Parts: sequence; structure tokens; C-alpha cells
Amino acid sequence: MADKTVYFTWPDQRFFYQCANCGECCKGLGIGLDDRGGQVSDLVDRYPQLVVFLRKRGTTWTAYNPRGRCWFLASDGRCGVERDHGRAAKPASCRLFPFNRVFRIGAHTVVDYNSVICPLRVSPPRVSGQQVTGQDFGYSGLIGHDDVLAEIASTDDPSLVGIQLPVDRPDEEGRRFVTRERAVAKACFDQAASEQPDVAPVWRIQAGDGAFERASARLSRALDVVTGQPLCLPSNDTSRIALWLTPSMRFNELFGPRDYDPRPEREKLLPEIWLAWLHFLAQAEQLSSAAMDMRGATGLWSEIVPLAYLFARWRHAPVMEPGPVELPGPADPDRVIEQFAQSCMDNRKARKPLNDLLTPLIESYLPRHRIALARMIEPLYRQIRWRRARR
Repeated sequence: MADKTVYFTWPDQRFFYQCANCGECCKGLGIGLDDRGGQVSDLVDRYPQLVVFLRKRGTTWTAYNPRGRCWFLASDGRCGVERDHGRAAKPASCRLFPFNRVFRIGAHTVVDYNSVICPLRVSPPRVSGQQVTGQDFGYSGLIGHDDVLAEIASTDDPSLVGIQLPVDRPDEEGRRFVTRERAVAKACFDQAASEQPDVAPVWRIQAGDGAFERASARLSRALDVVTGQPLCLPSNDTSRIALWLTPSMRFNELFGPRDYDPRPEREKLLPEIWLAWLHFLAQAEQLSSAAMDMRGATGLWSEIVPLAYLFARWRHAPVMEPGPVELPGPADPDRVIEQFAQSCMDNRKARKPLNDLLTPLIESYLPRHRIALARMIEPLYRQIRWRRARR
């Protein structure tokens, strides 16, 4: 029976990966160890030389490796610990990977995954009413929620599976977040599994209204002003990848480092940021003549959010208090960003929308310069206060 306090940002038994000859997750400068579960002692008993490479930060132990890869990554791309001592001997963070992003919001647990490092793939659809098995396609099997929950339950270290996210009212906010995001995830996964995925219903459940066409038109105008290209949506194949990924992208944007606004405000902007992401995915697949995979789509989200945020704010009024601002210097020889900052300071009473302030400053430039100038505004985001525009 599903645990109502646990929210998975990924679908049950739809994702898979092939570890053989990959080793991407075993690269880096260290691995986290579950000290409470005895992993540090067990590993040192088996590999005494490891003791000089152990590091402790707070309550967390890591095994440092200056080579940029795990000490135990074998030449065939497999784990030497698992090969010599069995899977149960592997560090908990390794057994969980890529589903090792485990967080707590009060009494609720969020289980996310790493789609940046791991080349996750999505299982084929059902064939003749039967679920296709992993072995049919040469991989070990589909990843189930229950399997990951069992691994989490076997891990004692809260620094690995119990990181509390910073919220004011943990139980209340956790319950609200999980309830809302489960509904978004269901809409995403239902559309991703369909023959003709439709992003409009997913927009509506994210935005809480039915104004998809109006929002699309508004974003299309903003895109045209800055990039010279109106809104376009990706192919069915890339749309499916985006839909599988959307719950994870939402979670990481809400609780990640880009704190341009308080979290409730970011939540309101996410649908338009998401729609802009779909546009850039369409551009990327046209450029590469291939559908985007999960790693590529995840990387693109991180790349375009600062620009997409500007599009999501297109109808809002940017206001700044007089004072010093961070300017791009030689990258902006015409001092466009300085002019924009001054226009925001002068906008405290007029409250003109972003469109009215930015468009006159950049419309005479070529699209590549307009995009570059728009990106240069990001350092101002934390100084800008957004208000309802007056018309």
C-alpha cells in the first residue's frame, strides 16, 4: 500500500538504467557514507588504506578521492565493493543512486532522482496489454517505488535520507506541497504515457486556471521580442521526456538555490517558466535533429531558467529602490542594463510592465544581442520588487 506521506517525483516502474560500462555516478571527489548504519567501520575493515582518506563535515562522513573517481570503480565500469562483497556492502548513497535525493518536509518525504548524471531512460509502453519487462530489452528491470523505499528504510543516516527542507510550518507546508504536486505528477505521467501527449492539461493543473491559450500568446510575444522567434512546442517524443521530468524540475526549482522570489511567488511563476522550457526544448531538438533525452532536457532547464523567469515576469512591473546595482561592465558597452536599472527605479509610481521598459531598450539589436542583454539582467533579480502593472 502506498505511503501517503511519501511523494515520488518519478513514476513507479517506468524508469530504468544500465550500469555496465557507465560509471558516471562513480566519478567525482568523494562518496557519502552511512556512519550510523556501520558503513564507515565496515569499509575500513575491508579496505584499511581508506582510513586516511575519510573526511567528516558535521555529522557526515565522506571518502575523499583526488583522482576524480571512486576508489572502488573497477576497469569494467562496475563497483568493486559489490563485486567482492555483495550489493549490501555498497554505501547506501550508491545503492540508492540515482534515486538518492531524499528530503523531508515535516512528516512528509520527497524522493527525487539525479537526471543530470545518470542516463536514465523510460520503459517502452505496454505491448498487447502486457507490461514489457526489463529483460526483454537487455536491462536489469524497472525501478519501483517499493524497492527504493526499502533501501531508504535500511539507511540510518539522516544526512543521506533525512535532510529537512527549510520551511516555516513543516507539517502544514509538507502536506500542501505533496497534495498539490501529486496532482501535477499524475497529470504529467498520464499525458506522457499517451499516444498524443497534450501539454495544455498539464499547464492548467499547474496554473490552476484554463488560460493556456492566453498564456501561450503572451509568452509568444515575449519570445518574439527577445529571441525573434515565437512560441513553438516540441515533438511528441520530446514532450514525453519533458512530462516525465516535470515533477522533478518543479521540486528542484521550488527548493533549489535560485531564490529570486519567496517560494509562494516562485510557485505562481513555474507554469510559465515550464512553458518557456518546452519552447527551448523544441529549439534544441530542431537544432540537433533528434529528440531530447532526459539528461539533455534536465541540463537545458538549468540553463534557460534565468531567461524564462524574465518571460514569466513579462506583464509585471519591475521596481527598484535607488542605490548601487551590479552592472555587466564591458560586456554591455551601450550601458543598456544601467538604463534598465534606472528605468526600474523610475517605475515606482508609474508601474509600467516589464515589456514596456525592456522592449524599447533592446528592440534595435540583433536577436543574439537581445538575448545576451536579457541574460545580463539576472544579477538584478534579487533587487527588483515586482508589482502589479498599471495600464
